[in-house]
Amino acid sequence: GEEGRSSTIKAMQSVGLSFAGFNNGYEFATFQSNGISIAICSFGYTKDVPSINDIDKAVTLIKRLKQQYNVVIVSFNGGATGAQFGHVPFKEERVGKEKRGNVYKFAHACIDAGASLVYGHGTQVPRAFELYNGKLIAYSLGSFCTPSRNGMKKSLSYAPLVKIELSRSGDLLSGKIYSFLQKHNSGPIADDKNLCVNEIKRLSKKDFPKDKLVIESEGWFSKEMTKQVVV
Repeated sequence: GEEGRSSTIKAMQSVGLSFAGFNNGYEFATFQSNGISIAICSFGYTKDVPSINDIDKAVTLIKRLKQQYNVVIVSFNGGATGAQFGHVPFKEERVGKEKRGNVYKFAHACIDAGASLVYGHGTQVPRAFELYNGKLIAYSLGSFCTPSRNGMKKSLSYAPLVKIELSRSGDLLSGKIYSFLQKHNSGPIADDKNLCVNEIKRLSKKDFPKDKLVIESEGWFSKEMTKQVVV
């Protein structure tokens, strides 16, 4: 409720943390990095947050931010929750009567509006990566640190951490998926078997078979290089 939101806002402000994802003035946050101005906006499906279900409003915000900042990054909480929802369904998702968005349609609309990077969470499991118009979409990074949750088996325990390098224009240059696992009451621990990488690579090939994104077994990813013929 409002008491919880207010206390969260005050706590983050007290330690100088920027944040985004509340309506009424906190829809986005901004910062500078290496002379680049960056805006981050966040969306979800619950009350009092910018809605993943109102794509037109999201597009309007992103277009306005793009006029003022070099790079716009979009975070969203959307999609159904559970191990059986690893694939991008390309349609609206619901949990009971709760509308959790059409993450494919939403992400593409954000990129078309000027976003340089879109990443999701909330499904509790990783989902596919897609390279769309030179921009990266990570449909879900799952959960990274939820050590008190029960039933963290297989993909529910996967906790990827992703480092991404963008050009000044916001195009993907390269990135790396770092694989972690969660265990009950222990939080994320490094995974030398790269299970997160293998899962994201598998899902990406299955859901976007024509995509030009290449994900290596060690976790590195980038746009497919065009082969050159020397004559």
